[in-house]
Amino acid sequence: PWLSACLLADWDELETPDKWRVNFRSITLSLFQNDLFTQPFPEGTSRIWITTYLDTDMRIVRAGPTEAEAKRMYGGDAARSDVQNYSVFVMTRERESLQRKVIGGIVKAPKIGLLDVLADPARFMDDDD
Repeated sequence: PWLSACLLADWDELETPDKWRVNFRSITLSLFQNDLFTQPFPEGTSRIWITTYLDTDMRIVRAGPTEAEAKRMYGGDAARSDVQNYSVFVMTRERESLQRKVIGGIVKAPKIGLLDVLADPARFMDDDD
């Protein structure tokens, strides 16, 4: 894609395997596979994610603030942080041709340089001859 965002986070499994606390670290915006900027999240930024559907190609989660985040965001108004007010996210697995390499837990698009082409020019030729 010409525009992408890479979210860096870790998670803690909670009471059940379908519920986790996701701790956000940073988000990087890229244009044509070149990083434009990285914005770190404030320390302690986390959300509760609850899986509501899962198969081999799709995951649907509801996401909302943790109790600590709800107090910070809503001044302790528990009704506003109720699970029914969570956001819904639908995530699908990328086609194999679009998958990126994972390096040290961070997703990075593969970059091809001049040395790659010079080292194996046949790899970059469309011709079957």
